[in-house]
Formats: sequence, C-alpha cells, structure tokens
Amino acid sequence: MKLLLGLLLGTGGTHLVPLPVTEFKNVDGDSGKDRYFRLANEDGHPYLAVDYRPPMETATLGVRIPDDLRKLETRVSWRWRIRSFPKGGDECFGDRGDSAAGVFLTFHKGLKWTLLKYIWSDVEPVGTVCDKRSNLFIARQATILEKGGALGVWHQESLDPKEEYVRHFGGKREDVPDLVGMGLLTDGDQTKSVSAADYSDFVLEVETRP
Repeated sequence: MKLLLGLLLGTGGTHLVPLPVTEFKNVDGDSGKDRYFRLANEDGHPYLAVDYRPPMETATLGVRIPDDLRKLETRVSWRWRIRSFPKGGDECFGDRGDSAAGVFLTFHKGLKWTLLKYIWSDVEPVGTVCDKRSNLFIARQATILEKGGALGVWHQESLDPKEEYVRHFGGKREDVPDLVGMGLLTDGDQTKSVSAADYSDFVLEVETRP
C-alpha cells in the first residue's frame, strides 16, 4: 500500500498516516456485481462519491491497515457528507436497514472477526446501538454517530478504536485485537430507494516508536 508516512507531528509521540481513498477496493464476498462508486475531486481534494440506485446489488469498500501499524493506532478519523438519505430507511430494523453512510472498523484475532459500524442516520438518535450479532467467528454492533442535518455538508469524525472496542465488548485496552481494516457502505436495497454520500480524509494516528 502506498501510504504517505511523512506527516510526523513530533508531539504526543504520534504521527498521522493517511489511508488514501484511492486505496479503497471492493470487498469480495460482501459485494455484488454493481460498482456504484467513483473517485471525484473538489478543489484539488480527492474523495469517494458513492451513489446507490435500485435495483443495484450493494458494494462494500475496504482498505487494509498495514501490518506494521496494527496495535499502534491511537485514533482514526475521516470526513463524510450525505447527499441523499434512503427513504424509509432505519438502520436498526433489518427489513429497512439501509444507510446513507456507514464506516466500519474491523478487528481480527485467531478465528474471530469483530466489526464496529458507525452510521449517519436520518431517523435514529445519536448514540443508539443496534444490529448486535455474535457467534464463535464474528461479532458486530452498529452505533449511530450522526443524525440528519443539512445535505451536502462535510462532517469530521474521530474515534479511538481501542476505546470503542472496550466500550462495546468489554475487556482491557491492551487485549484489544488488531485493527486490520476500515470499510464503508452506502446502500438502499432494502427500501429500494436512492442513497448517496461522499467520503474523504481517512487517517490513522499511530504511536511513534524509535
């Protein structure tokens, strides 16, 4: 992966590692045949424009965290904006669980995969946790991070992955599995409606080690 590693902050013992939107690829097994995302540019700034139109099959995009940065991350951040919410969508109900925008954090240890999804909803209150699933091989939960608001306005997000994992699944910070990837999904297949969002500026803040 071609990452820009030259953004040393020199404060707090951390540095920033961009995860360029050009590195996000279709996730096999979680995506259908349709490709409804494109690389766009705004004032010289690249972003992913994602436009779902029924009856497309949903497509999940993802990027791997480089092996040498796993366990070192202290925060993740990104920007996103909504252009169209799916009509009648509600992420906490499976038969209409469409999201205008969702970002995943993916953790892995042994045979177990854990996913935390963060959603920009049009209906559910911020802080709502739903879509809880768990078995021997996978666990997942979804959290509403943003609700409604004006269309076409960029919002900045910043999370501590280890803190989020412990908050949702318990345990100790030092025992959190490796953060191995990030993903994104915009869909409208359940409600058969248009859904559109843009994503940009995915960044890891990682510990600086000598």
